[in-house]
Amino acid sequence: MSQSKGTKLEETHDNDLLDMMKGTMIFTGLFMGIALVGGILAYFYQ
Repeated sequence: MSQSKGTKLEETHDNDLLDMMKGTMIFTGLFMGIALVGGILAYFYQ
């Protein structure tokens, strides 16, 4: 990377944002997966 040394605060901020995005994606994926399984089960148990 050609960027000069950034401050630790900036790096931490970037990492926090990345972690937050990862957590949101995982949570959304789990929720969608549960909703999908529930929808399929409801469809078959009509």
